[in-house]
Amino acid sequence: MANADGTGFAARGADEFKKGEFASARELYSEALASSSSSEERATALTNRAQCSLRLNRVLEAREDAAAARALAPNHAKAWYRLGVCEARLSNLAEAEAALVEALALKPKDKDIHSALNVIRRRRGEARGLFSWPAICKRYLAAPPKQTGSQQDVSMENPADVVESRFFVEACLGAELFVGAISLGRSTVRGRGLFAARDVAAGQLLLCSQALVTGSNAELSTLLEDCVLRQGEELRSAVLDLSRGEASSEVTLPSITVERLAAPRRFLFENPWCADEVPEPANRGLGDELSTILRFNQFSLPRVNPNAAPIEVASDPLRSGLWLLPSFLNHSCLPNVQRVIVRDCLFLRASRDLKQGEELFECYVEALQPLVVRRAALVKYGITKCDCQRCLLEEAALDVGEVERILTSANPGKLIDDDKEAVAQHLEDVALQAEVMVARSLELALSQGRLSACCSPEMLPSQPISAHRMSLLREGFEKFDGLLEEESFARQDQLHKLLLAGLTHVLRGFAISLRGLGRHVDATAAWARVLLVLEQVLPCSELAAATANEVLMAKILAFQMDVGKACHAELKNSILHCHRAYGGGADAWHVMTEQCFAPNVLEAGRNAWANMKRECCPADSMTLPALQRPAARKGSTFVPCCMEQDVRATAPTSPGLQPLIAKEEAALDLTSAEQVGSASYEVDSPQTGELVVVARLPGLSSAAEADLEVAELEVRVRSVRPDLPH
Repeated sequence: MANADGTGFAARGADEFKKGEFASARELYSEALASSSSSEERATALTNRAQCSLRLNRVLEAREDAAAARALAPNHAKAWYRLGVCEARLSNLAEAEAALVEALALKPKDKDIHSALNVIRRRRGEARGLFSWPAICKRYLAAPPKQTGSQQDVSMENPADVVESRFFVEACLGAELFVGAISLGRSTVRGRGLFAARDVAAGQLLLCSQALVTGSNAELSTLLEDCVLRQGEELRSAVLDLSRGEASSEVTLPSITVERLAAPRRFLFENPWCADEVPEPANRGLGDELSTILRFNQFSLPRVNPNAAPIEVASDPLRSGLWLLPSFLNHSCLPNVQRVIVRDCLFLRASRDLKQGEELFECYVEALQPLVVRRAALVKYGITKCDCQRCLLEEAALDVGEVERILTSANPGKLIDDDKEAVAQHLEDVALQAEVMVARSLELALSQGRLSACCSPEMLPSQPISAHRMSLLREGFEKFDGLLEEESFARQDQLHKLLLAGLTHVLRGFAISLRGLGRHVDATAAWARVLLVLEQVLPCSELAAATANEVLMAKILAFQMDVGKACHAELKNSILHCHRAYGGGADAWHVMTEQCFAPNVLEAGRNAWANMKRECCPADSMTLPALQRPAARKGSTFVPCCMEQDVRATAPTSPGLQPLIAKEEAALDLTSAEQVGSASYEVDSPQTGELVVVARLPGLSSAAEADLEVAELEVRVRSVRPDLPH
């Protein structure tokens, strides 16, 4: 009789489960458990009740039932499977894999077990920092699905996947947390901070952290309050101890580990909650406090336009999220980390080579604004003055009035509707003024010794060079007098780009105007100049990756040649910038750029990446070759926008790779004197009233190997041979 009753309860429980009534189904399975007479029946009832508990977010109770079912019936495959799922939900991945392996041994053809085991093995790889970056990039570009699961019904694509508490975020990526070479400690800059736990190469992944909440700014405070009131005291204290913009609020170090701070929503599994336990809004009392915490700690969510070429990424002014561990990053206008947010996951990468114990900094404000604008924006974060090296350099070298004059004149105003050519000419003039102003200001500051207080001796040139000679050396019109001048040039040029960073929008405006006019040759040089500045201030950033794509697109359109030969350096740069920003090498680059480039370009990219891996290092290593610079082009209408010459001085790499990198650069460096020789030209004005221009491009065998372009008052002669790219 008991057996018949137990079967009846189980059947009714199954019906309730199908209806989504998990609480009542759980009660019926409890009745079936009490009425069962055999170990097999009790194991089945426990396994089914565990499934209901999982859907009710009562994971610890589910694990207890699954473990009991396994003990009662060691050959019960579903008991092992359910135990594996519970361990997966608690992020005990090794235990989850062991349980699922046992389940698979009992039911080798079960698709659900196979699928869950594959997910666990993917998650174990992600826990070591081995993510499928192309798949993540696809999700980054795709519109996130709307969350339809209620608080009592978590929608599960795969029960072994990362499915925690999706109702507190707009969309869940489902990636495993990863805490790499990162630690939390006291900062000499301000209160608390994050630090490199060991030496780290630029581009290396430091962290994958999951948001506590994400949503619209208008609702985020209420959503955070709902979440905090359901937390245990330990995590609630961690949230309430976040910065409130005052030094007094940044004294206490969290009592919980960085791993728990990196995945705070998992605390909900350890503290089962019910909506009835949450106080009514009038009785909560945390709203103002949490609003203050959000104001100083929230991160804007990205707004991605995947249909643009290149892809456009901007901060969404209406949507934000709270990530606990990344909130401890302090500010610098010269950051050494860069972040990418994909749904509920924040990926943090080193943007520069880091030494063990070095503090990690991100930029709280728009980094490409001038000093005055940045300082004004920092006030709302409780920062009255940033004393980073870049700010001190700008303060010592640049005149605020001169910077403001250039920014004001960069607005072409009424010219926009009248003449695009006039706009481009105007922006070219302003960009040239910016370059000249920075060069002369730097020359004056160096001659007066004003930079010794704000720059380390390694940053300052041993032999300061005049602004005029710097321009000639940068363009290749003059040669270095010796190694001392070459080293001084490299240092002074880095200072120049740091000072120019606050005027980057002027340079970008000029490059955009050239792109609109189809002046692709000039656009290549203009975008390349922007990229050099970004590599100095925001290396490994999404903006640098997008700008590298602009350089490649302009070069392809300018020369209409075999991209694998004529644009090899630009192609390589584009892939490396994407890899350092997103990871994933050519596969991720393919996902991020397929809107920009034709199939033959994408295929050439795969081949270039394969060659880089073969010649230098494994694909997972971030220590890749120095970024290649396209060749300087003499005779440009905008002289300062050409690329710099000294590659090795600005892109240091691992000493162990130097022989390979030197070999690769020698093969690809388009400014090599051995490859190109010295191009020259002469202009004569005979009595006929005409101008005669004689161009010499050493190495070409006939005029058929050169291309002539005449536009208004400009004459351009260029080699069409990829091995001799004059």
